[in-house]
Amino acid sequence: MPLRFLQKVLVRSEFETEMTAIFAGRSNGPFHFNTQETDGGAFCTLEDLSTAERRRQLPLTPALVASLEVLGHLVRERGVRTLLDTL
Repeated sequence: MPLRFLQKVLVRSEFETEMTAIFAGRSNGPFHFNTQETDGGAFCTLEDLSTAERRRQLPLTPALVASLEVLGHLVRERGVRTLLDTL
């Protein structure tokens, strides 16, 4: 299934400034993590990631934090079911 463009945001951190494009999509996998870019990954709910970010429990990239803000706004505005139904 094709990705759906959600929004672009300018992400600034101590190290860089970058334009981040946020997309949403659905997939049943299989999923593979690029070993040259990460030590692995995990699947989390949006709520779990948002809670971890607020509590500073996970090392999240600035782009992921910005994406969580955009997704949180869309969920509050439209509801998660509406967002998922558009994918």
